[in-house]
Amino acid sequence: MILFATGIFLTIFFFAGGADSERLYSRGYYHAQVHSLQNGELKLSPHIEALEFDLAWYNGGVQQIWGLGVPLWMWLFEKPAEALGGYCSDVTMLLTALGLLLFYTFSAGGMLYKRGVSSEGIILFCGFIVFSPPLWIFFWSPNGVYEIAGIYALICGLALLVGVVRYAAERRNIDFFIVCFLAGFSANIRPTYGIYGVAAGAVVLFLSLYERRAENRVRVWMRTLSGGLLILGGL
Repeated sequence: MILFATGIFLTIFFFAGGADSERLYSRGYYHAQVHSLQNGELKLSPHIEALEFDLAWYNGGVQQIWGLGVPLWMWLFEKPAEALGGYCSDVTMLLTALGLLLFYTFSAGGMLYKRGVSSEGIILFCGFIVFSPPLWIFFWSPNGVYEIAGIYALICGLALLVGVVRYAAERRNIDFFIVCFLAGFSANIRPTYGIYGVAAGAVVLFLSLYERRAENRVRVWMRTLSGGLLILGGL
């Protein structure tokens, strides 16, 4: 299923002229941040001469202003690739995120089908995620760091939506923890998306408090752990 989901966006990518990876993905500020993280630093440079447009001088160094969410995701790919003497393209990183989102979405569709939701409703729900206009427009637009931040933030926001629906349908702990982590992490991808994280976290917490099937001690354990995941995601 995850291969099918990734295949959808591979098709979009190539039909959109995505083979020109230099147009879509510039190895700019985000990759400079990944390099700094690998060296144990947050600042891009300690020298003010390195200050450029869209960067900031703070705490004794040049800083990028888009948060650490995307660089941390890229680091998960670039660190192993570097250790193996290889290279991981930005296309691979993005399509992996999209594939995971669609796998999560389609599995939610299967879950809703088992709950007796109509086929029309499931198609509408999955189609809303798969054919979300910003996901398609991204491949036709000139993409810089702002657009890359936006596409990853959108993926996170849609994953929060799917996670809330899944938890409301089945009350699975794994969905509860995924939503709580992404709720805390979303503001690191794009600060304005933090409000979606707060809303999604509040919804699943409300649902967990009124879950009749769970024992009280289990609910307390889940709330405690969810708080830790919110903090962890927001660090």
